[in-house]
Amino acid sequence: MTTVTVATVAAVLATMAVDRIAGVVVADPTTTTGLIFHPHSAATYQTTEFRFTAATNALGFRDREFSPRRSPCRVLAIGDSFTFGWGVSLEESWPKVLEATLRQAGVAVEIANLGFPGGSPVDYANIATRAVPALQPDLVVVARPAG
Repeated sequence: MTTVTVATVAAVLATMAVDRIAGVVVADPTTTTGLIFHPHSAATYQTTEFRFTAATNALGFRDREFSPRRSPCRVLAIGDSFTFGWGVSLEESWPKVLEATLRQAGVAVEIANLGFPGGSPVDYANIATRAVPALQPDLVVVARPAG
């Protein structure tokens, strides 16, 4: 194996480990009063690589407030720590980057970040079961790791 291959495998394994560790630290979405987390909560996480604070809205997910009135297109982004934006600000998470990019292009869209660190397909289904009736999206995107 080449050095690049070994480094790539190591990076993938490290990313998977961080995601699983994050899932242990973050609350179980089936035991909260919100869609994923407790509403209006905040937690600060710090490692040797980053420090960030994640806050939840009134519905219990990491994003701005969402109301029944919505843009012409509402998208739910469901996934693990990559969707959640583990280690970065909310605005740097891929759902918010995509939302900003589409809005700059003139698309009236809002994307709800329903990422759950350490999440699995079972978690995604549980989150969707609660979130779809509450948020009434036009589209649901499930982002999961390959494999």
